Amino acid sequence: MAAEVVQQTTDNHQLAPMLEQVKQNVGAMPQAASADSGYWNPKQVEKLQAQGIDLHVATGKQKHGETSQPARGHAIDSGEQPSLQERMKWKLDSETGWDLYRMRKAIVEPVFGQIKEWRGFRRFSLRGLEHVRAEWKLV
Repeated sequence: MAAEVVQQTTDNHQLAPMLEQVKQNVGAMPQAASADSGYWNPKQVEKLQAQGIDLHVATGKQKHGETSQPARGHAIDSGEQPSLQERMKWKLDSETGWDLYRMRKAIVEPVFGQIKEWRGFRRFSLRGLEHVRAEWKLV
């Protein structure tokens, strides 16, 4: 639905632009979206949730085989409003949230495996941002 190459070292400013590209490509913003922890950006998450998009964005990395622990605690006990990050973690820790987020393993991650292993794509042949963007979109 969307693909892009950027020169930033992290993706934490790319969630909104990627969803905007989805809108341009298919004519509407998605109803829901999931992203790994590299896309976590509180400002973008708040903005996109305000547009009615049901986001499932990991808030931190999890080691392989490790199970997540509920993010309950301080905010609830103290009466404080939980932070956006805490609310997202709770959402992902719920059974429904986890089921939706883990669909990435079946939808998104196999694509990268196919690109790397079956196509043998490990580096770009062209140089320059515009050429690399075009090559990536062809891949």
